[in-house]
Amino acid sequence: MQLQKLVYLCHGWVLGGTGEALIMDRIEAWEYGPVIPNLYHHYKKYRGNAINEEGMDHSNRIEEGITGFLIDEVLKKYGHNDGISLSSITHEEGSPWDMTIRKHGLGAVIQNDIMEKYYTRVLLKHLEESDA
Repeated sequence: MQLQKLVYLCHGWVLGGTGEALIMDRIEAWEYGPVIPNLYHHYKKYRGNAINEEGMDHSNRIEEGITGFLIDEVLKKYGHNDGISLSSITHEEGSPWDMTIRKHGLGAVIQNDIMEKYYTRVLLKHLEESDA
């Protein structure tokens, strides 16, 4: 669950900061928050246990500029949280997950445009707090 939510948050922050998608996979609104089905099905065999395999290395696809900065910020801010805590964060009222299930129900795709608008605000708030 932690991996799911961290990838989701990275995607949201990159959308909010650049207007560009970090991942091309669809994200769905499931009961316990946003889920990337391809990622879920690949790692579900681990259930709540630590993942003991190396994933595909995509680090060469992430430029060191704004995208890398945003991913680093997400990991600094949220990386210490467990899956349950991250799920609570993604369930907040007005979040893309919340808006999607209210309008379309569980299982619906969370649209990038909704994520971009929401995470632009989250990112601006984070940057303001960092400057304080």
